[in-house]
Parts: sequence; structure tokens; C-alpha cells
Amino acid sequence: MCLVILSSLLYLLCIIAIGSASSSKEPEEAVSSIEHHDNWRHLDRKNCGRTRYDDIRGRIIDGDEAKIGQFPWLVRIGVRISKIRLFTCAGSLLNRYYVLSAAHCGDRNNMLV
Repeated sequence: MCLVILSSLLYLLCIIAIGSASSSKEPEEAVSSIEHHDNWRHLDRKNCGRTRYDDIRGRIIDGDEAKIGQFPWLVRIGVRISKIRLFTCAGSLLNRYYVLSAAHCGDRNNMLV
């Protein structure tokens, strides 16, 4: 059963990758349209990308810094606890209504995307 689900997800991700690669929009055009978006003020720049499992550097291990708009299908997923926002997961946009993420990212009613 798990193998069928994993195969289906892999197939879906391949379709998304092909669709994204064939997009006619130039990356620079996408970057310029979001550089001044209002949501940037909500970004926790001090703690963005930090993980509790990497105490030495506190960042994604061996990662490369992405440019604004470089991965427009990537979203951050978090929760709102009182007035505090905690972003602990990520996902990929499938379309304007759906985000694909790990199962443990969706176990709360106060999820933010």
C-alpha cells in the first residue's frame, strides 16, 4: 500500500516538475513581481531556515541560499499559537488550491501557508 502511494506521489512530482520546466514565464520576471510583496514583512529573517536538529550552525546543512522567487512553487507552512507564528514545514504548490507536504505538517487546525 505504501509503495503504491509513494509511486503515485513520485509520478505527481514528475508531472509538476515537467509543468514547471515548461513554463513560459522568465525567472527574472517572476522575481521582479514579488520582490516588494507585503508578505515579506512577516518573514522571520533571524530564524528562517534554522532547525532544532543542527545546534552547531542552526541552518540547513550544506544548503545554498535561494534568490527571491527562484522557487515560486515552494511554500512555508507553520502554525499560529496566540500571536506567535512558527514555520516548521515546507510544501510545494500543486495548483491555486492545493499544497503537497509531509503528513506531519498537517496535524493542526491553526496551520498557516
